[in-house]
Amino acid sequence: MERACQRILNGERTRIDVGVATNREGVERRFACMAGVGFDAHVVSAVTPRLKNYLGTLAFALTAFRVLFGKEFPPVRVVHDNTTHVARFAIVANAHHYGGDFKVSRPGLLTCGELETILVERVSTLLRPDVFAGILARRPLDRSMPSFFAKELRATAPDGAEVPVQLDGELWGHLPMSFRIEPAALEVIR
Repeated sequence: MERACQRILNGERTRIDVGVATNREGVERRFACMAGVGFDAHVVSAVTPRLKNYLGTLAFALTAFRVLFGKEFPPVRVVHDNTTHVARFAIVANAHHYGGDFKVSRPGLLTCGELETILVERVSTLLRPDVFAGILARRPLDRSMPSFFAKELRATAPDGAEVPVQLDGELWGHLPMSFRIEPAALEVIR
């Protein structure tokens, strides 16, 4: 407690970017780390508080396998700068780490003024030996997946498809949704 108070009093202050998601009704919600579109949002919605209480972070890994083999993942269209990308799962990252200690993007993302979007074209790709080994070794996904940087983007699903979205580990609606960056929007103490 004393060290935390010292950090508050003497720590270096810096400003970080914040992501903003806007749903189909025009409601906005900010996120610090990332938005997950599709697969990981299904996982977040399937992990019960009881399971999380018993298994901790292992609950997400076990649930991910169950979701991976038990669901269909409709294609997601991600549009930026008049370019459309199609994927089964997308991570709109504002931070380097994902779900604790897993890396999905390059360092320095919190202050670069852009979001990095990592596209997983086939969810089964996550089980490819090179990708799975990279996840276990905590290497960024963007080395093995297509990705791009943007200040804003939009994600949509095929008509009738319910594709969930999670923000910083909490389920927050379904596509369509737009995402943008608010540069240097939040002051933090390091």
